[in-house]
This record gives sequence, structure tokens and C-alpha cells, in this order.
Amino acid sequence: MVDAPFSHPKVYGLEKLHSALLERPKGKPLLTVSNHVASMDDPLVIASLLPPHVLLDA
Repeated sequence: MVDAPFSHPKVYGLEKLHSALLERPKGKPLLTVSNHVASMDDPLVIASLLPPHVLLDA
């Protein structure tokens, strides 16, 4: 069986995303930007990296 490169992703700087989401002042918006053109990558990638309690706190 061949091990595909996407089967074990490495995430760098995840603590920065968590900090930006969890420690920003109330009411301060957060803008994220994808490094290529795709309408679903940014929301789906962020949703896959965040802890569930953050996603459930709309």
C-alpha cells in the first residue's frame, strides 16, 4: 500500500489560528484568506482544524 502525502497532513502555526479566534476582543471580526482561488477551501480547512467547542459557539 502506498502512503499518500495527504494522508498525514502537517499543520504549522495552528496555535496562531486558535489564538486569533479564542483570544480576540469580543466583537472584533476575523478575516482569513486562502492562498488560491476556491470558494470552499478556507471555511472547510478552518472548520477541520478548530476544536468542536469553537464551531458550536456561533
